[in-house]
Amino acid sequence: MIKVGDTLPDARFFEFIEEATEGCAVEPNGFSVRERTAGKRVVR
Repeated sequence: MIKVGDTLPDARFFEFIEEATEGCAVEPNGFSVRERTAGKRVVR
């Protein structure tokens, strides 16, 4: 269980983009949870 003050485990999530935009191709695009949440409060 994740408690207050814990760091989220790093994981790689993928999202599928149906319309190409700058920086996002029409395909599954992966991102790191650690990179996206660095320095942010995620849950309180």
